[in-house]
Amino acid sequence: MADRGLAGKSLFLRFDAACSAAEIYVNGKLAGTHRGMFAAFCFDVTPLMNPAGDNVIAVRVTNAKDSSIPPLSADFTFFGGLYRGVTLLALNPLAISPMDDASSGVYLKQTNVSADHADVQITTRLQNAGIVERSATVKCEVLDAQGGTVAWKDAVAAVPVGGGAVVVPVTVDHPHLWQGRKDPYLYQVRVTVSTGSLVTDQVVQPLGLRFFRTDPRLGFFLNGQSYPLHGVNRHQDRPDQGWAITPQQQEEDFDLIMEMGCNAVRLSHYQHAQQFYDWCDRGGLIVWAESCLVNSVTPSAAFDETCKQQLREMIKQNYNHPSICFWSLFNELNDGGPKAALPVQRRHQIELITILNDLAHQLDSTRLTTGATSRLDAKYPLNLITDVIAFNPYDGWYTRSPSDWPATLDKLHSATPERSVGISEYGAGASVHQHEANPKKPKPSGRWHPEEWQATVPEAPYDAMKDRPWIWGTFL
Repeated sequence: MADRGLAGKSLFLRFDAACSAAEIYVNGKLAGTHRGMFAAFCFDVTPLMNPAGDNVIAVRVTNAKDSSIPPLSADFTFFGGLYRGVTLLALNPLAISPMDDASSGVYLKQTNVSADHADVQITTRLQNAGIVERSATVKCEVLDAQGGTVAWKDAVAAVPVGGGAVVVPVTVDHPHLWQGRKDPYLYQVRVTVSTGSLVTDQVVQPLGLRFFRTDPRLGFFLNGQSYPLHGVNRHQDRPDQGWAITPQQQEEDFDLIMEMGCNAVRLSHYQHAQQFYDWCDRGGLIVWAESCLVNSVTPSAAFDETCKQQLREMIKQNYNHPSICFWSLFNELNDGGPKAALPVQRRHQIELITILNDLAHQLDSTRLTTGATSRLDAKYPLNLITDVIAFNPYDGWYTRSPSDWPATLDKLHSATPERSVGISEYGAGASVHQHEANPKKPKPSGRWHPEEWQATVPEAPYDAMKDRPWIWGTFL
């Protein structure tokens, strides 16, 4: 890969994902390691590369089970290897840093958004790979959908060796709001870094100006208007390809969700490909973004650190997507393991989710935290930590019958009427190869799962949920 144009550049290798623990070597030397299945990661390989000659990049990936890397178990298949793209970045010594947990290096924090104006705090993390302090001009422009500039501001900063952050506030007057599927209007923010007359870097990020909230009695509101969320859960795999699916197949999933009439999607149970969040921005789908803490925890400091790392990566890498309104911290944490270990497991779950909830708020104070729980006890301590909560009832599949849905919902609401409640999963399993006229409820643990039962089960819960406006979101 000899290229004399790389001389004098800062060189980075960015991996969009690797499952589940990766070691990266450049010319026989270790560039770095990463633990986790779903997030991007980036290494500075400048001192290891030969910009004028050949280079050998070697990647060792293992998906062997590791008690310090969540998820420890789940009802979906764990695949392995490099299943998303890899990029070589060649940047000027003074540039926007790709090393802040592999994020864009630009964070758009929107506050005080209304039809009259919107304040946007633009934080840019800079790298200075030189040996002396550099003066940098950071120009921040808000561009409308036609590319016209609607707001801008410059800042001049002294960037120390290594790097630093520059914060620039801008205000957009009379903003065109991002209105979900009705009108998913997108601005763009263009951040340009220069020194003197030389432009050294530029990054463009999406900006959809919106405000939202949940109400314990009235559900979800977007831009001050009631906006009940109805969607599905989505996974990222295909037969015979595992997680290594093509952009066209990603887009096929998105198109199917849009064709169904959904206005929301739960991207379960992990961080999805960047392009999927991009499509949700452009298509107007409200996104529930979820970290990969599923089923159980390992009561250890190493496990906790990996959980914090993966939440930090998900939030930083997806901070600017207007479609995302919820950061989900867990899915169905249960009482797995020996009975003697249950008190330790439960205590550690509560302690860990409390830590993750605080971390999510520190990283992003503008979005709501949530979790998906199979404990249908609204007052169970784990269900009271996040800003809002959602439940996974399966009346008609794992439990009871579809006719029990109204009673199940009313019990959840009456237990904590001051708390916003959603339904994160409902439905039934099925085999496309099995069919039955006038189907009866099958055994979930059995081998007979007719497709007709799966098609029938959601009707009763949907009827019950649409008559209960306090439910902030429903996800089939």
